[in-house]
Amino acid sequence: MKSFSFAVFAPILSCAILILFILAAILLMRQRRRSKPHKHEEYFKPFHLLLAGFFVAAAVMFFPVYYFDYFSAAAPFSRAVKSVLLSVHNTLRLFVLDGEFDVMRDHLLTLDAPAALLECYGIYAALVYVLAPVFSAGVVLSFCRGASALVRYKFRLPADIYLLSDLNERSAALAEDILSNTKKNKNQAKKKDEEEKETEKFKRRRRVVVFANVTEEEDEQENELLTKVKRLGAICLRKDVADIGLKPRWKGVFRKIYLIGMDEDENMRRALTMINICREKCNDPKTEIYVFASSSESEVLLNTVDSGKIKIRRQDESRNLMLKTMLQGHIFGGGEHSVVLEEGDMKVVRVAIVGFGLYGMELMKALCWCGQLPGYRVEIHVFDQDPNSKERVKSAAPELIKYNRVRRKGQPYYKITFHNNIDVKSYRFLEEISTMEPVTSVFVTLGDDELNIDIALKLRMQLGRDVMKRKSGAVPPIYAVVYSEAKTRAAAEAGQGGLKDTEGNGYGIEFIGGIESCYSLDSLELSVVEQLGHQLHSDWSEKRTQNDAKEAKAKEEQKERYDRFEYNRRSTIARAIYELIRSELKIPEQVDRDTLARYEHNRWMVYMRAEGYIYMPDPDAKKEGRTPKKNEINKTHPMLKPYQNLSKEVREMDMPLETKQDGQTPEAQ
Repeated sequence: MKSFSFAVFAPILSCAILILFILAAILLMRQRRRSKPHKHEEYFKPFHLLLAGFFVAAAVMFFPVYYFDYFSAAAPFSRAVKSVLLSVHNTLRLFVLDGEFDVMRDHLLTLDAPAALLECYGIYAALVYVLAPVFSAGVVLSFCRGASALVRYKFRLPADIYLLSDLNERSAALAEDILSNTKKNKNQAKKKDEEEKETEKFKRRRRVVVFANVTEEEDEQENELLTKVKRLGAICLRKDVADIGLKPRWKGVFRKIYLIGMDEDENMRRALTMINICREKCNDPKTEIYVFASSSESEVLLNTVDSGKIKIRRQDESRNLMLKTMLQGHIFGGGEHSVVLEEGDMKVVRVAIVGFGLYGMELMKALCWCGQLPGYRVEIHVFDQDPNSKERVKSAAPELIKYNRVRRKGQPYYKITFHNNIDVKSYRFLEEISTMEPVTSVFVTLGDDELNIDIALKLRMQLGRDVMKRKSGAVPPIYAVVYSEAKTRAAAEAGQGGLKDTEGNGYGIEFIGGIESCYSLDSLELSVVEQLGHQLHSDWSEKRTQNDAKEAKAKEEQKERYDRFEYNRRSTIARAIYELIRSELKIPEQVDRDTLARYEHNRWMVYMRAEGYIYMPDPDAKKEGRTPKKNEINKTHPMLKPYQNLSKEVREMDMPLETKQDGQTPEAQ
């Protein structure tokens, strides 16, 4: 019989080790919930600690069995080594459901200890025998899940691949749009006419969505997202997007990679890695990389890196929402609920922007250049708590402020009024709104859903009172930026008027910026606008290169510039949006082509000023016998001058697409 002291020590030590590992797993779980580290930076997880704890505890529990029962007559060193090795061996057998409890039963019979203590020891040993295989099964199941997803990715049927770098709210919304649109388009395709078959053929293509960097999480929200995308049929892989490997693409299908993590700097690091990988393994124009980053650094780096034939598209959330607003907001009229003021023979578009963050700034710039329409005048009122909002604009776009409210022959006109040091929760804010001239639309963009809705309701109240006092006019539409899709959907489902009071009357408040609408294929890829932009750029390239001795090569170079450089693509998309708005308002039917060209040049000048460019002649152009061109680094452009001062050739570039089949304006020169 062995001593009582050892009979107590062995099980207590094993149990203490197990408890310590359980506590460590709980602490790690709490730390992960607080800090939310990047998944690729996590080395230990709570499950791993629990698994290690059971392994060590079981090995300690087996040690006295071999040390006292099997090798009691061996030399001390040999006895210790054999006992340790066989304890580990028996623990491994335990984890693969091959352990026999007879070993522990025989050991307990040789102990000289109270019956109650031996009974507790036996129960503890039985518990370890049962739980250890359970953890082992968890590892096997986890491995099988990962292997199954990898097999589905590697041995899939021919399909367009949409590879998303992270699982979050934005990527889950995008995946839902990609996969749900496939089914919807299949059902709708049968109703289309023969002439639309080619378009529908692309829409009906099989699509596969693959998420990278996905692990099982304790966080309830992340588990809900994981469940959601799995139900959609998405493939979820644990590896980072750069480590998945790009299987040779099936002939005729697309591969689109979305670097859509919440950390923009991490998105850029991944982008630079993925560009190199894709350029080496799948260098073709049917591979596209979408990088979610808005900094100036990201634009410069993506313009600098050699991307080969791969298309790179940088995604700026604020700019995308602005483009969506300009296309769907009916700010300049044309919509059922649009408000435009008549002053003599001019239509006045007077917009109030409440909150001057990234989206507010983009919207203000777009209103200035989009408002250069024949018969229209645009006025903008900016409300912000920052006392230096005007200086911020001046720093980014000096000539946009320089020519604000300036009336000169041949120069575009717009009017921006800055209301600084305004607390939107104060009565002073409502007073300033009330004493202004009537506005045609209001945008509330304060960066918080609850605050945006609250201020929108207060604005609706004040604007409604003002209309009652004047006994004329109409309450302008109010647009509140609301990120929550549940709130946006609820307002949309309410029908005409959106939010309603107890009598069923609509407030006239529309929510924009919902995550599902902003993170859809249409919103991110802007396919309609891109298509028109391609046509505009192609026609402009043809006009510009028609006298070039190497015309074909020059055209190809211009096409490559559009696909590669964001500057060319962004400026042409702005032109395309302007063309669409002008067409919706039926302006081309009312004025002559020279007037349209003059206003197009005004639009382009304001756009370039909004991008930060200033006027400066190119003194070396005449000496070198070439056309004056911009300096992108210094942000100067020699064509930022009145339409009447341009050469005849440059004026031709501004002719409208409907008449001239022209293309891009002089900004690409």
